Parts: sequence; C-alpha cells; structure tokens
Amino acid sequence: MAGTNVAGLVIPFAGGLLPVAVVFVAKADPDLDVYDPRDVHSWASLIEFNGLPPALDLGSWRMDPNGRDRMAVSTSNNFLGSIQKRSRYLSAIPAVAALFYPAALFALYRSFGLLHDATDSGEWLLDVVAVGVSLILTYGIPALSFVIAYQLGAVQLVSSIARKIAHLAVASPPLFTLIGVIFYIAGLSNADYVLWGIVWIGASTLIFTQASRAEPAEQTPDRAHSTALRVTHGMSALIILIVFLLPHIADHLTAIWSVGLHKTVMQELRRIYRTDIIQPLLVTLFIFQISSGLVLWRARMRIEADLFGTLQTAAGIYLAIYIVSHMMAVFVLGRVVMKVDTDFLFASGAPTGLLHDRWNVRLIPHYSLAVCALFIHLACGLRGVLLSHGTSIATANGFAWPIIGFGGAIAATIILAMCGLHATSQ
Repeated sequence: MAGTNVAGLVIPFAGGLLPVAVVFVAKADPDLDVYDPRDVHSWASLIEFNGLPPALDLGSWRMDPNGRDRMAVSTSNNFLGSIQKRSRYLSAIPAVAALFYPAALFALYRSFGLLHDATDSGEWLLDVVAVGVSLILTYGIPALSFVIAYQLGAVQLVSSIARKIAHLAVASPPLFTLIGVIFYIAGLSNADYVLWGIVWIGASTLIFTQASRAEPAEQTPDRAHSTALRVTHGMSALIILIVFLLPHIADHLTAIWSVGLHKTVMQELRRIYRTDIIQPLLVTLFIFQISSGLVLWRARMRIEADLFGTLQTAAGIYLAIYIVSHMMAVFVLGRVVMKVDTDFLFASGAPTGLLHDRWNVRLIPHYSLAVCALFIHLACGLRGVLLSHGTSIATANGFAWPIIGFGGAIAATIILAMCGLHATSQ
C-alpha cells in the first residue's frame, strides 16, 4: 500500500531523531562545561553527571598546596578531554539534524499526497499517522536545535561557533527556502538540495575542528557599545510594526474567512505601504533591522543566555533570514522573474497549493514559524525593557508568555488559511 511506503520512510527517521531529543533533554546539564580543576565540588558534579565509577578517589585529585601534583593535572586534563569530546558530539546534533531537513519535508509532501489519494479507512488512518509523524519531524528539527542552542548558551565554556550553528539550524525553514528561491531564479533545479548537504556537512566538520578553541563566555554583555544600537533597533522595529507588520498580519488572518476578504483588505493596505515614500522607507528599515540585528546577535553569542535570551536570539536570526528570503521572493522572483501579483495566491503556491507540491511544502514551516518568531522576539524585547525599568522577573515573564502563546495561535490560524482552510468560498 502507498501509505505503508510513507510510514516506512518517515517512522524510522522519527525513531532515530526523537530519542536523541528525549535523551538530551533528560541528561543535558547546563553546567556541562563549568569546571575548575582546583575545585573538588566542580569535579564531583562532573563525575556524577558523567557516571564515572564511584571507586575513584576524588581526594587523590586534590592539588598540593604548591599546585604541582602532576598526576592530578594529568588526570584532570584527560577527564576534561573526555568532557569536551562529549560536548562536541552534542554540539554537532543541530547540524546533523538540519542535514535531514529536506528529507522531513519530502516525507511531509508524500504523506499529504497519499492522504489525499487514500481509498479506504485503513489506508486513510495510516496516512494520517504518517502526516503527524512528518510534521513532528519537520518542526522537530528546529525545536531540537533550539534545545541544544539553549543548553550551549547556559554553559560557561563553549565554542561560539557551535552556538551560531545551532541557531542557524533553528532557522532551517527560511534558510532552505532562501536557497531554493535563489536556485529557482537561476534555473538550477535540485541544486538547493546539493548545497544544503554541503553546508551542513561542512558545519558539522567545523564544529569538531573548532571545539578545542572554546573560550569562557561572558556573564554580562558590554553595554557601552551596544546600548545605542539596541535602542535604534527597537525604535526601527516599532515603526515597522505599526506601519506594516501588524496590519499585514491582520490582513492574513482575514484569509481564514475567505480569500476574497483578504484580497479586499490587502488592496486597501497597499494604498499605504506601497506608496513611493513608504515602500522604500520600509525596505530601508528592514535592511537596517537585519544588519543591526546580526551585529547584536553576534555579540550575544559570546554571552551566557537564559531561556528568554536564547528565545530572543533564535527568533532574531530566524527573522533575519526570513526577511531576506521573503524580499527575494517578492521583489525578484515574483515581480521581476514571474511578473505576477505577489498576493495571497502567490504566497500560498497557487494553483497546486502548499500541500501537494514538492517545492511549496517547505513554505508551511517557513511561514508558520516566522509568525511565531516575530511574537517571540517581540515578547523577549518587551520583557527586556520591563526588566531594565525595575519590573520583577515574575511580572515581566507574565507579560512575555501570553504574547508568545498568542503568536502561536495566530501562526496556526494563518497557516491553516494558507493551506486552503476557509470559512467561506467567496
């Protein structure tokens, strides 16, 4: 049966990837690389985490008053080497997972097709399971990469290269779409798959070769040179939100009612943000957001980060790549190459749609996670502003989490509409 073929493709990969995430979340320790060779308590925590035999005499690792216990130093160096090796393997997981992102998308495409062609209830049920597993795989790769990026940001000694690569793996959906758009414009079919493999195999290799160059992370940022940039970045974002993003997202929400209503609202909004003054201004602000955001992101990769810190940086790099991809698709592919109106039909991959086209299926996580990333980035930014003005952590978190949840609901509504779900057919 066709459904069996999909299950045979998807389920083994799920069985291989998901346990990695479960085991990592269960055993990962934010203090993995936090150690002091002279601190017995640090060694004790590391021994407990790594499951070393209890017969080892920790007292024999104490350095003498002059710090010349060569056996202790040799044992410490060997032990640290094993810790760094283990950390290196964990750091490579996002790059390896991202390597299989196109395979997850292909499984999603095939499972949607087989579900559409199912002829009996048994086949339909099996194909529903295949769709569910494919969705877990597709969204699980950015999620797994985020978990590891968060863990890497919580340790005091880690390669910034590994953190950056983990963040880029979180942004696999827009990155793969951007590469696809570029090669589609160039007329090179399937070249995006080839480059994707080269990039992530290279990233995995880079992690292993650079891991030994890990440097202690800074506990606090150097705000002297970044305050003005952060404030300007925030003000630019506020202008973009008011003038374009909030109306644009509201317009996309209307598509859940009907494509016709969406088109009517869009035509009215275009009278504002497609004028000869507003549109160049918006493009300029977006370019500034990307460039300033990358500067801030790069600096943050050298600083310890909590959960909200990693949420902010991961969402920021996702949005930066997404904006480049979206502008390339609209201004170059749509308006110059295809010479079509970049409206809802263009965005939703008409006439085949998002579900039943091997290329278009990548737009499902691409769009939905972009909306999530926007609200996450906004929530973390607002939280930072509140904390800087003396608001308690509990109160700041109380503002941030509902915004993130609201963004998730909006993202789900928009992507359902883009996949063809509408209240009316008008």
